[in-house]
Amino acid sequence: NKIYDENINNDILKLNTKTNIEHILINDVKSQDTKSICNIPNKISQTIKTYFPEAKEVIEQKILINQYSKFNQKETTVYLNICKKKFIITILNKGKLLLNNTFDYQNNEDFLYYILFCFEQLGLSTEKTKIILYGFITESDENFKIIYKYIRNVAFGERPKQFNYSRKIEQIEVQKYFGLFSQVLCA
Repeated sequence: NKIYDENINNDILKLNTKTNIEHILINDVKSQDTKSICNIPNKISQTIKTYFPEAKEVIEQKILINQYSKFNQKETTVYLNICKKKFIITILNKGKLLLNNTFDYQNNEDFLYYILFCFEQLGLSTEKTKIILYGFITESDENFKIIYKYIRNVAFGERPKQFNYSRKIEQIEVQKYFGLFSQVLCA
């Protein structure tokens, strides 16, 4: 927040956004005294406002950062939330945000490159730094295998424990939909 300037939102988004910048959404991430900025296509934003006029638009990164911050990790921890061909990486040191970004990737090598690049830029050890995986990844995925080949301290995250889940949801792998389950905790 100390260096935030709303006049350069487009420039910030152009660093890693390939689509046309339309509706810019800015959320305060109070747990970190920072802002999260993203681009939403105008068509989607207008649809939300038309059908859900009272809805609050919240950036997934805000939800994830707030939830990860509550884990009280004693050391630097890397969190990956993996979707199809994109992932969100969040790195916290004793609860303090060091890095948060979204990367699009085409293949396993791109996926690993972005992760290792973040490790290198922050001087993190691939032997000691803990990495926690969320989203669409399992031990049998190629992405998991390539991460585990280069990073030793790998674990899967779990869904929030504050809720009781139906049997159907209990059958879903525990690392999936963390952001979705966590959004109500940020209200």
